[in-house]
Amino acid sequence: MRSFKDIKERYHFTEDDKIKLQSLGLVMANHADEVLESLNSWMIADKEASKLIVEESKRDHIFRMQKEWFLGLFSGNYDSRYFEKLIKIGTVHLKANVEAHLIHRAINLIRNSCMNIILNKLEIDSDQKS
Repeated sequence: MRSFKDIKERYHFTEDDKIKLQSLGLVMANHADEVLESLNSWMIADKEASKLIVEESKRDHIFRMQKEWFLGLFSGNYDSRYFEKLIKIGTVHLKANVEAHLIHRAINLIRNSCMNIILNKLEIDSDQKS
């Protein structure tokens, strides 16, 4: 197993990154359901992704884990347990034979949702200052 220091260096994860992510915590927590609804709607509608969540109990579990993961992104707790959890998530996806392009699509949806939230917040803040 890699050392925690090595993992952080490989991710190029800095203290500044931690501060930036943590500063978005409240905003993203307030919009978590919106972001994950976008992701989950895509998963249900996509022919290939939907095959991974046929069983209702499995689908519910995956949706709960997605929310836990999403909130963790902005928690500020980026210790060895956090990175071990990321590795476990990757291993679970690998064992479930989740195609890489599905993961990339999911991350792209999440990134776009987060960017829209941030841009809307900046717009609102700018309007309030005017």
